[in-house]
Amino acid sequence: MIRLDLEDFFASVEARRVFGIFREAGYPEAVAHALTGLCSNVVPAGEWAAVPRPGNPRLLASYWRLGSRLATPHLPQGAPTSPALANLAGFRLDRRLAGLAAKLGARYTRYADDLVLSGPRGLGPSAARVAALAAEIAHEEGFRLNHAKTRAMGRGGRQQVCGIVVNEHTNAPRREYDQLKAILHNAARRGPEVENRTGHPDFRAHLLGRIAWVEQLNPARGRKLHERFGRIDWGG
Repeated sequence: MIRLDLEDFFASVEARRVFGIFREAGYPEAVAHALTGLCSNVVPAGEWAAVPRPGNPRLLASYWRLGSRLATPHLPQGAPTSPALANLAGFRLDRRLAGLAAKLGARYTRYADDLVLSGPRGLGPSAARVAALAAEIAHEEGFRLNHAKTRAMGRGGRQQVCGIVVNEHTNAPRREYDQLKAILHNAARRGPEVENRTGHPDFRAHLLGRIAWVEQLNPARGRKLHERFGRIDWGG
């Protein structure tokens, strides 16, 4: 498995590309301009100036690239419209990387800025070459790989994507599962108020949300966590 990362994914999608998407969808020019304005923004120069520069000299280049992208009308991260528009902007990127994966006998998957090519054992030794080809394709499609986050993961080690272990089947990382199990055990033994160390305003819902995340990845583990949760005394 080869895991790649797109640098500043949303900020890389400029307003002109968003305008093109709306026009391609059939919207009149004036409407496309209005929609583009609603779906894009620019970070004020003063706000960016307040962001501290990284102390590591190797990070300065990416820092300046981000500043340049944020100073140009772009898709804002966190806006409800940004994921769909960014996916449309990356449609050709996805098709080309899927084609590259097919030639290698592998499979291509993307979630936002996380790219994964998974396949036979022979994919691992070719990781550097595959990453270089993917970087070239990304550049041609208006994106840039964050090479510092490129990882090649074999079956013998933990294969993790988007915080999820995916070796044989989806699973929560063991450390997170054990930590949640310990929290539930202590909450049942000493009370939830004592265990709510971060002062979460709705600790009960917080725990149920974390359990649900584990459960959707591994139902058996989720059931065990629900059993522990059921032992907690939440009072009246």
